[in-house]
Amino acid sequence: MKNKTVIKVLLSILILVFAIPAGAITPEEVKANRETAQAEREAKRVEIQAERETKREELKEQREEKIAEMKEKRIEKICERFSELSSRVSDRFSNREEKLGEWKENREAKLEERRNKRDERLATRRAKRDEARAKYYEKLEARAETDEQKQAGADFKATVEADVDKRRDAVDAAIKVFRDGVDDAIASRKSDMNDAISDFKSAREVAISKAEGACGGDDVDIQLIRETIRSDLQAAREAFKSARESIAKIGDAVPGLAETRNEAVKAAIEEFKSTLEDAREDLKAAFNSEE
Repeated sequence: MKNKTVIKVLLSILILVFAIPAGAITPEEVKANRETAQAEREAKRVEIQAERETKREELKEQREEKIAEMKEKRIEKICERFSELSSRVSDRFSNREEKLGEWKENREAKLEERRNKRDERLATRRAKRDEARAKYYEKLEARAETDEQKQAGADFKATVEADVDKRRDAVDAAIKVFRDGVDDAIASRKSDMNDAISDFKSAREVAISKAEGACGGDDVDIQLIRETIRSDLQAAREAFKSARESIAKIGDAVPGLAETRNEAVKAAIEEFKSTLEDAREDLKAAFNSEE
């Protein structure tokens, strides 16, 4: 029985010896190797992820730099346009001012031409009337037979000529008042228009200068700058339009001036007629005949 027990123990030892080959790793070593491999894979994964993160950050920085560069160039280009805008607007407005100036000069020249023609027609009518009166005076002198009639004829001529001069002076004065009033209205409108233009130019220059100044800042909001300058220029245009519309028109002053002139001329003519009628009565009495 004892021998059998010894034999079983020996067999167990032999089985153990032949079951584990020489150089084989133990379960503990397998577990350790597995944990080492897993740790290496985790380290590699972390390293790859870190490289990816670094690459993404680099790409992000490059994109941001590119965007910032493009934005800076766009801002620079737009800001350059403000200076160009100032030049274009100035040139366009100068051209309009030049055309307006030419139109005013032509209008003033035509006004002067019309006045000269009226003066010429008036002078021609007066010359014809002077000639007609002179012929009448000659006939009157030829008819005068007595000293009384000759004196009456001379008195009539003196009275009429004095009254003609008085009437002409009154008419000339009325015409001058009318023309001076028109000239004053023209000068006033021109002055007010020049003030409106000057105010518009100043407002426009301020708007553009403000935009150019904003372009030189550190934190440039180009959209805000564009909206601001658009709003400022629109306000300047509306203010100019309002000022221009509020300026008194020359045509508004003309009717009143013309009425004053016509009344003065009418009064001078009525006075002349009254004096002439009295002179005729005296002349008739001297000649004892109907004129």
